[in-house]
Amino acid sequence: MKKTKFAVFFAALISMLSFTSCLDSDGGSSTNSMYTVLRVNGFTGGYWFTDAAGCQYVPNNQSALANSGLEQYQYAFVGFTYDASQVTQDTKKIGVDLYAASPVKTFYADEVQGDEMNEYSNAAFQAVATDITYNTYVTFFTRNDIFVPVSYYYKASSNNDELKAELNSHDFRLFFDKEQSSSSTMKLSIRHHVQDPTVNKDRTTVGSEYLHFNLASVLASYRNMFNTTPMTIEIEYLYNYSSSDLGGNPIPKQIEVDYKAWSDEFDKINQ
Repeated sequence: MKKTKFAVFFAALISMLSFTSCLDSDGGSSTNSMYTVLRVNGFTGGYWFTDAAGCQYVPNNQSALANSGLEQYQYAFVGFTYDASQVTQDTKKIGVDLYAASPVKTFYADEVQGDEMNEYSNAAFQAVATDITYNTYVTFFTRNDIFVPVSYYYKASSNNDELKAELNSHDFRLFFDKEQSSSSTMKLSIRHHVQDPTVNKDRTTVGSEYLHFNLASVLASYRNMFNTTPMTIEIEYLYNYSSSDLGGNPIPKQIEVDYKAWSDEFDKINQ
């Protein structure tokens, strides 16, 4: 290999995830910045992060993660700076200075079974995998691990305990729709569930986060059906422009992910 896995993966992160890497300043500084998803390892006082190629990122400022509870999560979006001059052909570990670390919750991905999806779904989304300009942002860590940004409505409260309970009442799932899938496209539906749907019309404040889903089982089902992997993944969701209320006429929307492009990028990383 002419490039290390570390260097190749950095290049892939920049090109595929649409995150910004701060290049050398005019003064010739070798300090670069990254913000991306990494796997969480370790515990308080001894955290480190790994990328899909197995390279390690060790925080120099461990105190920044005190009481973070990151060990409860598989993944986090991590922002850090690093000394690019220390990245060599043999680099497998690098010290970084953290400026952000946000845990990512993991949710289920299942096949559609009967009316299960409709029974589960009782709240709308404000948006899935898009920003205000409708650009699509979906991230993969491996071929099986997808990270989907969502925006949804919650009921605001000035009481911290009430607000925490409200935010914890939201759940999400991905459903694989065999009947709507084809030999080139895997059809998924993301659904939103709340514990008390009777107050959905009062849920008008928008919150956003990344959700992690492991697609291993549904991709295996897809391969069993079509004897191939999908070129494209379509994710359908139910939209409301003002609140969580689904009402009588929820609006279905859809985003499309170029799964083949991601697979090709992982092939390059693993060469």
